[in-house]
Amino acid sequence: MDKRPGAGDERPGESSAERADRNFGDLLQELRVTQTGVQLLFAFLLTLVFQQRFTELDQFAVTV
Repeated sequence: MDKRPGAGDERPGESSAERADRNFGDLLQELRVTQTGVQLLFAFLLTLVFQQRFTELDQFAVTV
C-alpha cells in the first residue's frame, strides 16, 4: 500500500499532467458546491437579524 498523498487516484495510462488537470477540475467542482452552501447559510443568518423576535434574544444567542 502506497502512503503518498494522492497515490490512490492514479488511473492507467494517465500522465501526471492529466492527473493534475483532473484533480484541479475536481477541486473546482467541490468549491462550487461549498460556495452554494455558504451562500445559503449566509442568507439564512442575514434574514434572522430582520425578524421581529430578534430583539428578544439574549446576548449569547445574538453573538452565536
